Amino acid sequence: AQAQLEFSNAFGATFDNIFFDYNFISAMLPEKIDDELVQNSPLLLSQYALYLADNARVNSLIAKRGFDFGFEVRATRPFAGSGYDSDESVGFVGRKTLFNGGLLESQIEEAEAMVQARSAQIKASYRRGARAVQTAEQNVESMEKAILIARENAKLAADEIVYLRKQLVIGGSTLDSVLSAEARLFEAESKEIKFHTEKYDSKLVILSSLGLLSKSVGL
Repeated sequence: AQAQLEFSNAFGATFDNIFFDYNFISAMLPEKIDDELVQNSPLLLSQYALYLADNARVNSLIAKRGFDFGFEVRATRPFAGSGYDSDESVGFVGRKTLFNGGLLESQIEEAEAMVQARSAQIKASYRRGARAVQTAEQNVESMEKAILIARENAKLAADEIVYLRKQLVIGGSTLDSVLSAEARLFEAESKEIKFHTEKYDSKLVILSSLGLLSKSVGL
């Protein structure tokens, strides 16, 4: 009832035909989660594409360093009494370099720094993603064990209720004993539901980290 109230406050009225499909999440998880899946996550692939772009920019700037592009203006005048058709001439050459050497070196250093920063970002994202997936996998295993324990506790409480109710008829138990056993049953069932929720939360973390969640819904 509390969950329904919180949902209604956030999203509006609830409907009876709304249900949670546990199999939908489980079916999306790969049978085996290895390092290759982590490396192929959309986040890492996008960061790697930016790394390649930055690296290409460095190569482009380095290519400019070895490319001496300029233009020349040549003017000649006849020397002494020589004619215009004479081979003797005095002239001058004007040359202008189009690239500022100091500025180019600064741009190269900046671009190389961006490549290094992008590389560090990729490594950090990989470590975070791999750690998140590993932690979520361990939590799924823990929750599966906890679910079995809660289910067993619920069964024991249910059996105890049956026994206490029979004893209540002949005066061998009290109503308080029956109610206490029922409370333990509800608590065990509540824990099992919470463990299921945490288990599927962890599965969603895995799907999200690997980039599989958006693909499953057509995004």
